Amino acid sequence: MDFYLFPGTILKSAELSQVGGKGYSLIAGSASGLPVPPGFVLTVSFFSSWLEELKKSEEWKQFLQSANANNGDLDKKCAKLKKLASKLTLSAEQKETLEKALSQIPFEGSYKGKQYAVRSSSPEEDLEGSSFAGGYETILGVTYKSMENAIARAFASCLDLRIVVYKRQHGFDITDPKIAVVVQEQIASEVSGVGFSMNPVNNNLDEAVFNANWGLGETVVAGLVTPDFYRVNKVSMSILEKTLGSKETSIWLNDNGTETKENHRSDEFTLDNRHVGKLALLVKQVERIYKKPIDIEWAFANEKLYLLQARPITTFTPVPPDMMTGPGERKRLYLDLTIAAQGMPKPMSTMGSSILTYVPSAVGNILHLGRFKAGSKGAIVSLGHGRIYVNVSILLGLAGKKKFIELFSNMDPLAGKIVNELDEDTYKDHNPLLGFVPVRLATVAPLVAPRIMRARLQPQKALMDLKVALERFEFDAQKLADSNKPLPEFTKRLLKMVADVVFMHCVPLVVTSRVALSRMKELAKNEPKEVLDQLELALPGNVTTEMSLDLYKVSQLLPESAPADFNSWLASDASPEFKRAWWTFLEKYGFRGPAEVDIASPRYYDDPQMLVDLMKSMRKQSIDNPEQSQVSRFAENERKRRDTFKRLSEEIGRKNWFAKQEFKSLYKIVESIGGIRETHKYYLIYALHLLRLRLRREGEELVDTGRLNAVDDIFDLTIAELDRGIKDKTVDLKSLVQANRKERKKLDSVTEFPVLIDSRGFIPRLPAPPVGAGEVAGIPISAGVVRGKVKTLRTPDEKPFEKGEILVARATDPGWTPLFVNAAGVILEVGGVLQHGALVAREYGLPCVAGIPKACEAWEDGTLVEVDGSTGIVRRIESIPVKVQ
Repeated sequence: MDFYLFPGTILKSAELSQVGGKGYSLIAGSASGLPVPPGFVLTVSFFSSWLEELKKSEEWKQFLQSANANNGDLDKKCAKLKKLASKLTLSAEQKETLEKALSQIPFEGSYKGKQYAVRSSSPEEDLEGSSFAGGYETILGVTYKSMENAIARAFASCLDLRIVVYKRQHGFDITDPKIAVVVQEQIASEVSGVGFSMNPVNNNLDEAVFNANWGLGETVVAGLVTPDFYRVNKVSMSILEKTLGSKETSIWLNDNGTETKENHRSDEFTLDNRHVGKLALLVKQVERIYKKPIDIEWAFANEKLYLLQARPITTFTPVPPDMMTGPGERKRLYLDLTIAAQGMPKPMSTMGSSILTYVPSAVGNILHLGRFKAGSKGAIVSLGHGRIYVNVSILLGLAGKKKFIELFSNMDPLAGKIVNELDEDTYKDHNPLLGFVPVRLATVAPLVAPRIMRARLQPQKALMDLKVALERFEFDAQKLADSNKPLPEFTKRLLKMVADVVFMHCVPLVVTSRVALSRMKELAKNEPKEVLDQLELALPGNVTTEMSLDLYKVSQLLPESAPADFNSWLASDASPEFKRAWWTFLEKYGFRGPAEVDIASPRYYDDPQMLVDLMKSMRKQSIDNPEQSQVSRFAENERKRRDTFKRLSEEIGRKNWFAKQEFKSLYKIVESIGGIRETHKYYLIYALHLLRLRLRREGEELVDTGRLNAVDDIFDLTIAELDRGIKDKTVDLKSLVQANRKERKKLDSVTEFPVLIDSRGFIPRLPAPPVGAGEVAGIPISAGVVRGKVKTLRTPDEKPFEKGEILVARATDPGWTPLFVNAAGVILEVGGVLQHGALVAREYGLPCVAGIPKACEAWEDGTLVEVDGSTGIVRRIESIPVKVQ
């Protein structure tokens, strides 16, 4: 069929591939009874003869040559091809189809005396993952006589350079253009604009926002004016905010097409409360029909409201379904642990998320908190969209705002500040069952109390007990891995073993050391923060620091002229000493790597090359600047810690002998067991390593039997899907992989996951603090002041990171640790004193500031800044002063 009418077309008979996204949306809206102006869609098939004609032209051949070669003259070739397309004329058959479509629109009077809006409609446009917003052509005020020319213009817009570039960036085939065209009655609107069924600024699903201007809506859509702004609460239907726009120009319909007016009634609001109410009702109705957040184009003419267009909103942060509450229901607040604690800005794989659903259940069983398991209503920990969330509302109900802020400000001070500004009663969980949680936790106390007491009185003995427990865990975990149990059972038992050893053995020691450190700082409370922070520098037993030190030692065995082809050199020319050190390192740390919490992320043993460039840098630094090497810096920080302890101990002793003895006793605890704070993660990653090996074995078998295309495809399945596929060979695993990839692709439009989000999508933020010119304020993380050139990295291997540069990143995980060798300072968008980047920055004595929104966009690489880790201020500077000896 070459055209579809609306109203009059049954939605299921319209094919998206023929009518395009815009056309399909208008047909759907009209079929649902929405106030869509009547019209029709000329289908992709209608234009097939035009495309055939274009593909025979010399302009098309030149376009293909530039497109395939990715030449810089693609803009010129697109322009020539578009010019040729705009001159195409309708065949007799096409004209007959057009006349038939026009005559069937339910108009009052002759269709030849009407005016129309002609819009292009691509099958790839107005979809959830690709809006092409503003890319294709719209022609307003089209008359019957100018119809053919307008259709050709709309058709030709599919060859515009901006469309070609957008398609290339989003993975569409640029050599096979397809386009449909919408012809619709032109509404002579007095007021028009756009609307969003959610607030795109704060992501709030319960708010709608509208922009409006006088006349036709093209000025708003094209961004030609500053329109009026309205923000509405969709639940209470109240106007929360309205701002008068300058409305510099407006476009109006006249008998000859359109005309422009300057500053027409620019000092008046375009909409009164009644009009805003009608818009809010319309946008809610459209959202219900489409079952997703949408944006619309609308118009008022003679007091009647029209829907001109509707399409899915492509750029917002979705709330995982299990975490959502309905409109008007009590809201819940969530903290994203994936970014706040793990420094992982991107979602985990399908398999990674599936596996981690077992962790909250294992922890809940230990703590006897069955009601709060993952998957249950009101879970303390939830997993969704490849993220790990903690339910802040439950924690507020358990401990209150003040205690929550004290606890989580160590992880992410910015999140703590934001929560402090929120109305506690809005989010606090008032469930009376929360009162039983302390009772249930008390049943665990007798099991861990002896370990806490031993850690307090005999920290070295407690450390030895922990090492024995961890060795036993490794033995039992390997034994379980060798048993070849069914995957779900293996996963459940393995992660339960991790939870047991962490909560029954590691946590008591970590808690004891943190309490001891806090008490030490209290005894020396008159000292500056940067001095007190030195008490936790270079603590022994930190597995992350030990990994970096061990790699440094391996790097010292590299020849001064580092080999270009490392693998060949390792196989043939490397010394026996280097080989022993290298394989020893991989045996101990090979299961680690960037984004290691996600089981799909490559490990060092998968790609040892990840370590080679770092070793070369370490080797070079040890020659050029040995006093700044990792070993030297660790030794220096160790000296600072001991000297600080000695000085503070003596000063406290001069005032109070008993306080001095307590201070010394506490220091013994911190020095003995304070370094194990990352041990729990090390063993979680070890468990994931065992599971990863099992999964890859399963993947190899499935590839051999033709049921998967590649071994790593297994990470695009859930544990349950894989288990079902192993047991039932009729299960189409390849289709499941594709379906899961398609679902995850919807998250590609989320450029930045927030640390805090509520169950209605609202992302709370702090207002910008007052700062001086050229300054931004963040959270002081690691004391000290440094000046240097910034370099922004979104992944650890995005580009070379040179010695003396200041690292700017959204957040970091252990995979970033090697970069800290060259860093002079660190700036993080998110994170706090317990976030990985902060821990390593303090270990290396690097000034560090976190909690700077949009830090990755704030400076160009090479910009000179001063990072003050004591005050949290980062300021742009013109030059670095030369030190005078």
